[in-house]
Amino acid sequence: MYPLPVLRISELTGLTYLGDVTALLQRARQEHPTAGAWEAADLQWWWRLPRSTDNQPKALWYDEYGPVAAAVTTDWGSATWLDLIVLPSVRAGLIRPVFDRGLEQSTAAASPVEMLVGDEDEILIEVLREAGFQPEQADTTAWMDAASAPDVTVLADGYSLQSRADNSSPDHPFDLMTPEVEHRINQTSLYRPELDLTVIDDQGQAAAHAMFWFDPSTGVGLVEPVGTAESHRGRGLARHLITVGIQALVSAGSERIKVSWELDNGSAAALYLGTGFEPATISSFWVAPPI
Repeated sequence: MYPLPVLRISELTGLTYLGDVTALLQRARQEHPTAGAWEAADLQWWWRLPRSTDNQPKALWYDEYGPVAAAVTTDWGSATWLDLIVLPSVRAGLIRPVFDRGLEQSTAAASPVEMLVGDEDEILIEVLREAGFQPEQADTTAWMDAASAPDVTVLADGYSLQSRADNSSPDHPFDLMTPEVEHRINQTSLYRPELDLTVIDDQGQAAAHAMFWFDPSTGVGLVEPVGTAESHRGRGLARHLITVGIQALVSAGSERIKVSWELDNGSAAALYLGTGFEPATISSFWVAPPI
């Protein structure tokens, strides 16, 4: 039914699934410098929240060296994301069977099924059109070479910077990082507390936060997420975090750094392009037809 080199298919859940899909994404990035929507760190970041799909079996295809493809379903509340992760070297032969299996997994979801697909991915787009999917919201992905890393900007007066490695408090300073979230993040293989950065105001409160992920197996650094509290915006805090984080990624060994944002988010575009990222691809969310 499946072309070589597939030797077996397994269905995995929980941290076992996360470990194997991490290996698959790392293998895919080693094959191609930019193909695909996601890095291994993206899915590890998604792991921060318990989801209804955590214990839903996800199909992975294997050759003699490890995983070559996966149909990943992720519950985001308002939608269930379906992501087809296939090694570039076997993509043409596997994309349709992986898509079919992914749709079967997605039928258990009560929410709409969405897929983020690069606009250049003609093979998958043809499959989606035949299945009745329609494109909606778009995203931009940009890259930066380590040699282009910007200088660190000056932090505004009244603020200080700390990493999670510097903070021994049981509670993370940023509200997003609840104890449950932090516990799950610490279950992942790529999280580094020294790359989890928070800007603190003179009252000791978190004003801005950003996380940076370094994957030593691919040399890729990822910026995800970045946020500034509304009352502290317009003071260059996010730009400071970005420049500090990029320098930290380069020091850790990153050769290239990646960031993505919604295409219509002008403030994010200004931040990342102004920091030196170069746009590379546009991707669109494709939504399944109503059942």
